[in-house]
Amino acid sequence: MTSPVGVNNQITDAISSRQAQITQLRGEIAALEQAARALGGQTPTVPTTKTGRKPMSAAERVIISRRMKASWAKRKRANRVR
Repeated sequence: MTSPVGVNNQITDAISSRQAQITQLRGEIAALEQAARALGGQTPTVPTTKTGRKPMSAAERVIISRRMKASWAKRKRANRVR
């Protein structure tokens, strides 16, 4: 059975190893982006959402919220009349 101190050391070593890998990958990414700029290319952009839609501003959300509430109220009134 492994002692708690041994397990703690293994975890610490694993974290250090992953942090070193992350640092190395960030350096490689920076070098690739620099090479792309030197070649006159654009660096690839990451989509802001999974669906590929542009994000909504707060004002747009308020407008849509009011419009949907009015629509739901209209539908509710129409269902009461029947």
